[in-house]
Amino acid sequence: MGKLSLPEIKDLIDDGGYGGRGVLSTASSALGLSAALFLADLNLWSGAGYYLTDNEIDEIQEMVADLENELMEAGELVPNNAVSLQMSTDVDVDNDEEYKVEWDTEVFDYGNMHSILANTWRVNILEDGLYQVNYQLGFDATGTNYRYSAIVYHDTSEIEDITVAPQLTYPSSTNQAITLSASVLLELEETDYLYLTVWQGESPDLPLVAANGRTALQCFRIPGS
Repeated sequence: MGKLSLPEIKDLIDDGGYGGRGVLSTASSALGLSAALFLADLNLWSGAGYYLTDNEIDEIQEMVADLENELMEAGELVPNNAVSLQMSTDVDVDNDEEYKVEWDTEVFDYGNMHSILANTWRVNILEDGLYQVNYQLGFDATGTNYRYSAIVYHDTSEIEDITVAPQLTYPSSTNQAITLSASVLLELEETDYLYLTVWQGESPDLPLVAANGRTALQCFRIPGS
């Protein structure tokens, strides 16, 4: 997407049904909220090409809160099939080995899509529909080898794992902390599940950073889909 200014973000939300505070379209307003939530949650923008000040992020979050309230009043936003996950502590990822990110902190979980007791890496799909999936992933500043991440979802009807929204980068210097992020819309079915997979090329390991929600995942069903 490239660099996005605050006015452009406001326009995006307006185009999604927020402008005018009138009758809201379920699909458009939900997509506008989806974009606003993703942009408001990310606070380390250099890795994704975004540059926002703290004041701009505060303004976005206020707009998101207003939009959520308006959608609730209009009956268009039902708090179900939505989950936001983070880590409470840094985790070391081994060199050249897949790591499924394990989530021990639920910012919210409407619909019991996640468990902090078993299979904590997994987000379960409980209803057919169109889902917005966003993630950001923070790597510590060590070395200059590759960092890779992607969403993997298990299609139970085809019995296969499908990789989407892959991100690959190499730090330009040993003191460069890297943040990978992506957002994707997925048509998913009940009993499907998804997770965030990570690989890295530093030996023997490289920390994923948990502080300030730097590593996070959000998944929610678009109302009306």
